Amino acid sequence: MHSGLGNYGRAADGRRNKPKWSMRFERVLAMESDILKRALAGDVADLMAAYSEMLDLRLEMARMTTQCLTNMRAVLDSEQWEKMVLRYRALLES
Repeated sequence: MHSGLGNYGRAADGRRNKPKWSMRFERVLAMESDILKRALAGDVADLMAAYSEMLDLRLEMARMTTQCLTNMRAVLDSEQWEKMVLRYRALLES
């Protein structure tokens, strides 16, 4: 089962990380909701600690995303990379 987008073995590494990234995304959404609910009654120090924890998760997600893009750029040839970019842009526009 080859996607046509590069080295299958290295692409599999990214698929293993997708659930990890998605779990972090869901956690960030939950944290944002919790912070908004607590904001009016919450202690400023407590809220700032929650924001800091959420920022750490967002930074970890950003590192995972940039590592994924760097890996794809390394394993895809120019034509494959352009196909991926077009698909990604189409996804963003939908």
